[in-house]
Amino acid sequence: MHNDCRRTCCLACCLTAPAKHLDTNSTRHTRRRALPFVVALMAAFAAPVSPVHGQRVTPTSAARDSAQALAVFRENIDAIHKRDHPRYLRTYLQTPGLTRGGLRELGRGWMEWSARTDSNPAWPDTLIANEMRVAPMSPGVVYGRYRYRGIVKGVASVGISERVFVKTAKGWKISYTASFPDTLPP
Repeated sequence: MHNDCRRTCCLACCLTAPAKHLDTNSTRHTRRRALPFVVALMAAFAAPVSPVHGQRVTPTSAARDSAQALAVFRENIDAIHKRDHPRYLRTYLQTPGLTRGGLRELGRGWMEWSARTDSNPAWPDTLIANEMRVAPMSPGVVYGRYRYRGIVKGVASVGISERVFVKTAKGWKISYTASFPDTLPP
């Protein structure tokens, strides 16, 4: 991250020069080299809800897409803070295309997601989300990520959480979600 970008979201900066946000720390850099593959894979998963091929991207449409996806991103984090399960679930794509990733698995589908029916979700005791960033990938598809610090049942963790947002007939939804801790478990 560069010095003129120490805000919760630097939308204009991310749209004009996303390369400035590449981490040079070797651990993060290695993880980030896989990002283009993951993002391309997630865009493919989102294909059924993506805009028509050939739709023209303009700076205005990219900024609008990013701002609308960012609003859903903030709603998702706010729902976690307020432990509002129904509101949290409404931010997600409720189709077989919903994808959940992480270090140990890749899950697909709304109906297969345990959080959908969890009557007592494992909300974090504390969640601090910062360095929230979004970047348009194509018309109707936006990548987002934030750094987190959290405490769940007395255990602290830090890492990066990622989302891919897609524009649907019902508004912007999260089609991919994943979290990666800064330290890898054994």
